[in-house]
Amino acid sequence: MSDDKIAEKKLNVLPAKGTLQQPAEYNFRCWGPVILPEGFVYEDIFNDAFWMHHASGRIAVNDLIRLIAYDNSFDLNVTVVDKFKGGLRVEAWPKLPAVSALAAVDAKRGEPLEIRIVDGQELPRVEHTRATKWRVIGYDGNELSRGHDSKASATEAMIEFYKSKGKTLVPAAENDAA
Repeated sequence: MSDDKIAEKKLNVLPAKGTLQQPAEYNFRCWGPVILPEGFVYEDIFNDAFWMHHASGRIAVNDLIRLIAYDNSFDLNVTVVDKFKGGLRVEAWPKLPAVSALAAVDAKRGEPLEIRIVDGQELPRVEHTRATKWRVIGYDGNELSRGHDSKASATEAMIEFYKSKGKTLVPAAENDAA
């Protein structure tokens, strides 16, 4: 596979270093559950003045608050997005992307998994060692299974694993032709 094709098929992954350094509790707090008294409705939550008695308190931007209606007509989390004198601005959490973006994710999820070359070796792949017999190495380079008696058995296990994840594998030969 040429270097241009490898560059085209770059996989976006969350970096291993410099991310997820500390638990979320150090960055924001979770409040609640707060059972709202009778008479409050869903729309009240998104009125900035609804929060006037809490704006000068310990609640901070990015905190999560769980709110439950007295009659259980709703149960939701909100994120504090702004804090100012006399109120808080909150948004429903999680904040999901537009429907078109979600449709693109579903379309991408259905795409076949293309075998990639890392350090001169295909991933995922099947390989043999004396200690492990035939084994399956996954898309991330980690071992998925070992102890298979034949290459065919290991290959079938690899195909079944990715099939259970809703993926089909595209052999490296097809990648080179593309």
